[in-house]
Amino acid sequence: MAHVDSFKIHLEPFEYEWASHVGTRRYIENWRKKDAPYYKKELMEDDRTAQVAAAVCELAVAKATNNYWSGHVWAAGLHNAYKSKITTPTKARLTTWAKI
Repeated sequence: MAHVDSFKIHLEPFEYEWASHVGTRRYIENWRKKDAPYYKKELMEDDRTAQVAAAVCELAVAKATNNYWSGHVWAAGLHNAYKSKITTPTKARLTTWAKI
């Protein structure tokens, strides 16, 4: 893996607030959803914290790479309906972060 210099990404208060809201909404939409059987809960953060942190990180990566972040939230039962139709530049960047 190539070395990538680290840098800080400054989020404005409204950006942090919006990403936190998106993470909270994602948590609420998945409230009654069971975890996959292979998840090791003892190694994980609580889902509420993880959802907010993930959304804030998605926004930060999008901002750092000058890509739009949609902040998708949909009902858990509709996830598969939207998953195949929506591809954001952020998702592509997150999967190739080590190559940037």
